[in-house]
Amino acid sequence: MQTILVFWIWTVIAAQSSLEGMLAPLPAVRHTMMPPETAIPQVEREKDRFKLVEMANLHSDDEGDVLIPSSAYETPEGTRVIVAHERQSTAAAARDALKRMMNRATKVTQHKTTKGNKGKVTSERAVVVWTEPGTARSSFGILWTDKNTFYWITSVSLPVALEFEMWYQKL
Repeated sequence: MQTILVFWIWTVIAAQSSLEGMLAPLPAVRHTMMPPETAIPQVEREKDRFKLVEMANLHSDDEGDVLIPSSAYETPEGTRVIVAHERQSTAAAARDALKRMMNRATKVTQHKTTKGNKGKVTSERAVVVWTEPGTARSSFGILWTDKNTFYWITSVSLPVALEFEMWYQKL
């Protein structure tokens, strides 16, 4: 899991590259490219802003070959957004995955938990910033949990990432 988390921090900064190019420097991460047409059919909408351009299954060799589906989308202006989700065995494990990603961020700009009727945490959401070491280049992440699934969105543009979050959650 450590490799995947480090990978995503690096991925966000190189978000304008293809997924295949972004994975090359990480020997412990393999990927399987899938053409977009093999994905679950997307909701057809008028004026869809985000176009699916690439999909990959990420594998972490250091965690027993965990499979993490990810997709890259692009705006008409060329800004790339990457989304991934990781199913965990429990909701607590999904929240732990979110906390691990938050700990690797340069800055956490928002963090919110939602509690159910019995006072138990039912979901968490965070907005984070990652900065590439030795440079001023930053990228942004939106992290959230939904039951036992941990989701994250990354982009070099925070407004685009926030807009994508709203669009993605309506799919």
